[in-house]
Parts: sequence; C-alpha cells; structure tokens
Amino acid sequence: MSRSRLRPVPVLLTALLLGACGHRIEPQHLRPTAPAANGGRPVSDPPPSRIVLHATVFREALIRKMAESLPRTGEGDAQVFAGQRVHYTWQREPVTLRFDRGRVVVGVAVHGRFNLLGERTLPLTLTLAGEPVMTPDFQALLQSTEVQVVASGPVESVNRAIEATLRDTVMKTVDTFRFDVRPLLSRAFEQLARPIEIPVGDQVACAELKVTSLEAAPTVLADGLEKDLGIVVMPSVTLPCTPEASLRAPPPPETASPGTPDTGDAGDTRLASYTPPAPGPEVSVPPPPPARPPVPIPLLQNVSTLPSGPFRVVVPVAARYEELSRALETSMNGRLYFSASNPELYMERPQVYPSHDSVVIRMNLGGKAQVGGYAVPVGGELFFAGHPHVLDNQLSVPDLEIAPGTASELVKLKFALDYASIRDQARQALRVDVSERLAAVKDKLSTELSFAEDQGCVRGQVLRSEVTGVHPHANFLRIYVQVDAQLGLYMPCKQ
Repeated sequence: MSRSRLRPVPVLLTALLLGACGHRIEPQHLRPTAPAANGGRPVSDPPPSRIVLHATVFREALIRKMAESLPRTGEGDAQVFAGQRVHYTWQREPVTLRFDRGRVVVGVAVHGRFNLLGERTLPLTLTLAGEPVMTPDFQALLQSTEVQVVASGPVESVNRAIEATLRDTVMKTVDTFRFDVRPLLSRAFEQLARPIEIPVGDQVACAELKVTSLEAAPTVLADGLEKDLGIVVMPSVTLPCTPEASLRAPPPPETASPGTPDTGDAGDTRLASYTPPAPGPEVSVPPPPPARPPVPIPLLQNVSTLPSGPFRVVVPVAARYEELSRALETSMNGRLYFSASNPELYMERPQVYPSHDSVVIRMNLGGKAQVGGYAVPVGGELFFAGHPHVLDNQLSVPDLEIAPGTASELVKLKFALDYASIRDQARQALRVDVSERLAAVKDKLSTELSFAEDQGCVRGQVLRSEVTGVHPHANFLRIYVQVDAQLGLYMPCKQ
C-alpha cells in the first residue's frame, strides 16, 4: 500500500523534469542579432591623439648644408681709376656657425687676389645672419636675413667692388637656400600611416593611425636646431582590413601608356625606365615590380606651442566573436562536463556575441541527469553574460555569470546543477591570448618607426603600454591600447 503511494512520486518528478526541459525563458535582448551591415569604414571611437616627433638638426648638418650652398670661388672686374679695370679672384675658407639671440650667424673668411702694380691680396670677412623657420612644405630656411661683407684691401675701389659682388652673390644664395627635411619625414610618415595588420581568426583586421594634420612648434636654438612636430592621428580598426585607398598597393601595370602627342606624356615612367633582361631559350621576362603610390603628407601648420616629451596615443585592436567562440570550444575539447553529481551532463557548441556593453555566451545543455533513480535526458540552453577585460595579455570575462531567467526550468529549479562549477569552468575556458596583437602595436611605434638613411635617422621607443578598455561592437571586440612612447628625428644620425 505504502509502496503504491510512493511509486507515483518519481513519475511525477520525471514528468515535471521533462516538462521543464521543454520550456525555456529566453529574453530577446540576449538573443544574437544579425551582424551590422558593412556599409563603409566604421567611425573611429578613440579620441584623436597627437604623436610628437622631436626633430634635431645638429650644428654639423647646418654647416654642411650652408657650405654646399655658398660658392667656394669667384671672380670679377673692378674699375679703379681713369677707366682702368682690374680683374680679381676670390676663394673662401670653411664656414663657421654660431647662434645669437634667436638667429643663426654664419661667418666666412674670404681671400681675394688682384694684380695692380704687382700681385696683391685682399682679405674679406663675410657674415650672414637670419632667423630659422620651416615652411608648410617642410623646407627649413632663413628669414629676416642680413649680409655684411667687409674688405680690407689696399685699394678702396677694389674693396667696394668685391664687397658689392659678394653681397649680391650671397643674397641670391640665401633667397634660394632650402634645407629639405621632407625625405626623412616622408619615410616616417609612410611607416606611421601603414596599417597594423592583426590576424583575427581566419581573417586579417587592421588598425590604422590616419594622419589628419601636422603641426610645428617654434624652433629652439641649442647648438643646433630643435623643433617639435605634432602628428595628429585618428585611430580606427576595420575587419576585414580595408585601409585607405592611398595605402593600398596598386594593381600590377599591364602595359605602358604610349602617351599623347598633345601633352608629350611619355606614359608610366616606371615602365619607361624598366629594362627587362634579354630572354634566353627558356627564360621568361618578369614584369616590372608594382610601385606603392606615395602617401600624401598634409601641409605643416606652425603653432605657438606643442606638448613636448613623451606622447600618449590610444590604438584600437580587434578580436572577432567567431574567434572567441572557437577559442572557447577548443578549451572545452568540444564538450564541457561540469557536474560531479551528474557526470553525464555537458555543455557544447558555444556561441559568443555582444549585448549592449556585455558579452553573451550561449551554450547547448545536453546529457542525462539522475532524478529519483532515473536517467532523464536533458536538453536546453544556458546563457552567460559578463564584461570583457584584458589582464596579462589574456582576454577574459572575469565577472561571467549565468544570466538570470535565461536557462531552462531545469536550471531554474537547480536540479543537480552546480552553479559555481559551471561559472568557474566557463570563465576559465573563455581566455584568448592577445599578446601578439599588443606586440604589433608596440612595434608600430618603435621598431617600424626606427630607421636610418644617409641624411639622418628616426628612432622610436615605447615606454609603456596599457589596455584601457574593451568594448563590444557589432562585429568584433575593440580593445583600446594606450601607449606612451617617444620619437626623435636626428640629422645627422648619432648614437
């Protein structure tokens, strides 16, 4: 009698359990939505950053440039008296340079010679002073210049003639004097503008530092010229990589354009200058290598001040939700068995997607649970939610919790499920190493920007980096990396 009264109890529990498995509460706001349409490049979320390049032109570089500009020798004729003319020659000594009250002062000793009742020497001193400035097209020059030439020869008329000739010659040289720093800046600019390619699963994302403007602070004279150049960048990330059109490699040229008679255009100069090797019996002629178009550099804007010293820039990197789902499934070895009391219960097929500022993980629940001596098949879905963080180069969700009201009634009734075990194992499984991506950001502002050429060199150094935020977007997680670095340009290059 008592046995018959007790027998319906397991049946009732089983019926309740099975009914619970079929009924699930799944709020729509935790359901994955369709990915955002890729209608163009995403808007950059990080604020504009300013990269400060400290340019130093040493004294020897200025002296060498001035020496290349000033003529070494010259000659002319001077009228002395009674219509008689005297031919003279002159030769200068090495250039000296000093700085005086914000001006560059160039001094040159000149030796003149002429023949008047015998060969005579004519010592001269030449002094050139001017204020160094940089034009918007990156040309360093002297403005507000003054030229003084003093001759100390025995014949006054010859002195005045040579003084006037040298003064005119030097003034023409000063008017055309340009110290072009564009080659070094162009190389640094192209290195900076090149996208940071980041492998993200089976695709490649790219973070860009789009340069919007260039600024120049006033020149400081300290045994050379020193100037801070500010490069204003707008960081952005795209997945897949879709860089600016100016940064894309052009398609290989097909044939050289014959040009038009009206314009005299000779076609592609790269093709015109390319000489293919003579083909042999089994030698194919390789096509000319495609050239990357130069990246346009904005004009320089002279400003009253710039923040000097190390700079700070925020660079975004990306992680796809599909990549997180695969990483989680790999960590689970396909299925995650989580319950000690019900070892046949498991979770599988994780899917990671965003929900507002959180990351949601949806898993399928399967296996069998022991209820009243019966092995009952279990099916349903579990939803976890939390906020992503990066710690020690590991992307994780440390506050991951089972979302309330998202599991089946089986979970809601807490039948044989260990909440802490599920949560802790899910937290541990969802870890993605992003150190390679963070290293790519460091290389961009250090190794890639460090190079040397004949004219000078550029050196970059990352002082520290820090992940300041992880934000879910429609198609990927955007990780903000704050980098403190310093960048210097030196002409000539010194250790």
